[in-house]
Formats: sequence, structure tokens, C-alpha cells
Amino acid sequence: MYVNRQIGFPIIFFFSKIYLLKSLLLASAVYVGYEYFGLKFLEIPFIPIATIGTAVAFYVGFKNHASYERLWEARKIWGAITNISRSWAISVVSLVRDRKGDAGTCLRMIRRHLCWVNALRIQLRRGTTCSGDADSKLTHVKLVHIHQPPICYDTEMKTTLERFIEPGEREALEKCSNVASNLLKEQLKELTALKDDGVIDGFEHNSMQNLIYQCFDQQGAAERIKSFPFPRQYAHFSMLFVTIFNYLLPFGLIGELARAEHSLTWLMIPFSVLISWIFLTMELVGDSSEDPFVTGLNDVPISAISINIERDLLEIMDEAELPARLEPVNHILL
Repeated sequence: MYVNRQIGFPIIFFFSKIYLLKSLLLASAVYVGYEYFGLKFLEIPFIPIATIGTAVAFYVGFKNHASYERLWEARKIWGAITNISRSWAISVVSLVRDRKGDAGTCLRMIRRHLCWVNALRIQLRRGTTCSGDADSKLTHVKLVHIHQPPICYDTEMKTTLERFIEPGEREALEKCSNVASNLLKEQLKELTALKDDGVIDGFEHNSMQNLIYQCFDQQGAAERIKSFPFPRQYAHFSMLFVTIFNYLLPFGLIGELARAEHSLTWLMIPFSVLISWIFLTMELVGDSSEDPFVTGLNDVPISAISINIERDLLEIMDEAELPARLEPVNHILL
């Protein structure tokens, strides 16, 4: 997530430099051909181009709205995970530790929950964490990787399990393809054992069990966004239509400016580049929001949220030492 209030020129240039160069070369070629070689056939009526531009603007607007909906839904999911985590920690502390004095079980259940939060984070970024993956070639991902190199899924998951889970339980989890789901399964098993031992009653068991089911719901919602990419028919044709409009633009502008004042035809070059850049930027804004878990510039900052959840849960347990909050690197917070 980009946290600075203003987007600096270097970032804008990083995104659009290739497209700006192509637009500049095309506009310059049309101008030279029209003015110096007398290729008057390069002039085409502007009305159909304007019609295409209007249609493209509506289409890109629809695509950007759909992209933002995916991004906002992902943020709401992690907001819900934060709230569920706090409820879980308070329930475990009040019903297990404070009532029965069982600090060991309380710590284990909260650490397992923190492991679930981090395992889900890692799984959502799986396929986007190694430099050889296709996602790492996206412009908004490459920009992040300049300052924050990608990590490997296997290494990160192993480190997370070693940090939060006891050795006996960890060995079984390392063999699972969906570590997060199996962590919730272990929580349910321990919750049932607490009920069988009389630590919690049936009502309390159902209440805490419901929190685990809510975790399953939020995990499934996040996995739905991750596993179902933005429909390519919308993304592909949106860029195609913008490209067609940008290529036609200088051919229409040259004639309009010539009729207004022949000495002003050179203005076609900056106007063409500017208008093309505006349409392209609208397209790229939507592109960078399609996948909110791709470690890109506009990602939901799930690493920072995970650390904030850990801090909250440790505070609920009255722990004094808390992990430091994740700080933005070059105004980018992951």
C-alpha cells in the first residue's frame, strides 16, 4: 500500500515511461509526415475518434470500479480477521487462563491463532513471492521489489511454524498443503478437549467454536479473491481499446489543429502525448488494484496488519515485549 499523500514523479514515470515514449514517437512521426512530407492523407476525421474515446472512458471506468471492489473487499476481510482475533484472545484469556490458571494452554492457543494469521498471509502471497513467477513481472510489483526483495514461500512458512508452533504439532503441519486450514482444525480439537475436561461449558464452547468458523469464512473469502483473478476479458480489452484510441489520436488532432491555425500543428505532439497518458494512467490504476495480495504498490498491507494483530493479542495477554510495527519502505507498506 502506498502511504504517501502525493505520488511522486519518479513513480509516475516508472509506470508510464515506455508508453510515453511510444506516444511521443508516433505523434512526432505523424507531424513530420504531415508537415514536411505533405502526407495529407494522415489526417482523419476527429468525430469517430472522439466517439471511441468516450466509449473507452466508460469501459475503463467500469473496469476500475470492479478492480477497486476487489481491493476493498480484501481490506474488509482483513479488518474482520483483526476483530475476530481480538475476540478470540479475550475469550481464551478470560475463560482458560484467568478462570483455570492454565497459562500454558492459553499461550498455545493464542500462538496457534497468530500462526494461522501469518500462514494465511503467506498462502495469499504464494505464487507471488519468488522472482521467477509471472506476477513479479508486473510493473507495480517490480517497483516494490526494487526496495523490498521477494521472499520464498517455503522458507517463510517454515520460519512461521518454528516461531509459533510446538515441535510435535509442527511436523504434521509442515506436510499440509493448506497450513492455515489445518491450524484451525487443531484449534477446534483443543477446544473440544477443553470442553471434555470441564474447563469450558457447552455455551462457551459454542461461542468460541463460532469464532473459529468465522476464521474459516474469512479465509475462504480471501482465497476466493486470490484464486479467481480479475476476468481477463475485461482487463485485456480495456488495454486494447486504450491502445487503439491512443494510436488513432494524433491522426485526428493534426487535422483539427491545422484547420484552427496551421502554425499550431506542432501542438498536436504535446496534446497527443498528454491525452494518451491520461487514458493510459486510468487503465494502469485499475491494473494495479486487480490482485490485492500480489505484493504490489496498491496491495492490502497484510504483513503490517498481521504484526498489528500480534501486538494486540500479546497486549491482551499482558505481555510486555511487543514486536515493532512494520514501517513503510519508500512510502510502501506491505
